[in-house]
Amino acid sequence: MYAVIIVMTFTSTLRHSDTLAQSLYMTIVLSALLCCVAWGVCDGVFYAWEDVYDAKTQGMMIHASKSEEKKSLADSMIKEELDDTIVGYIEEQDRERLYEGIRKYLAKPDVKVKKKTFFRELPHYVFGTTGLSLGSALIVLLPFFIFGNDIRFALNVSNILGVSVLFLIGYYRSQDERFLRKFSSGMISAILGIIIALVTVVLGG
Repeated sequence: MYAVIIVMTFTSTLRHSDTLAQSLYMTIVLSALLCCVAWGVCDGVFYAWEDVYDAKTQGMMIHASKSEEKKSLADSMIKEELDDTIVGYIEEQDRERLYEGIRKYLAKPDVKVKKKTFFRELPHYVFGTTGLSLGSALIVLLPFFIFGNDIRFALNVSNILGVSVLFLIGYYRSQDERFLRKFSSGMISAILGIIIALVTVVLGG
């Protein structure tokens, strides 16, 4: 979604295409593409960092669960980790018993800490996020490479593709099996994307 919004923000400047030189037009298109690549790389770096951070936190939780002196620390870490999830809907007494059961399970000798390092996880996340970002950007920018001689037509087709991609993301992201709910989710996704792109343009983004 971010990649589509980024591209639509860049290409919106081409609505004044009559006053733009051909070289400047290609600069805008390529800048949008490279910005999406940069966004994908940055996103991947932070995902990798977050994954390693979570792994270290889980490792501390396991070590604390195995120590009699650190039971209270393990309990508080498990509670902090799970209270904001679906587990938070469980009654408090049942939730406490669940947390105790988790701590006892983590204390078992066969439960080992999964070690993750930043540089080992980095390529996976960077290639994944960059690929998604670049792929989405290319779909929306494709008309400019095909219909480069008619910038306004290319812009109209690009905007249609951008809104369509936003709709499909929202549609398939919905967990509901009903078509109307999926359709509604797709429409909301498309409308929000358009609003964000417009606000970004107005603010000078």
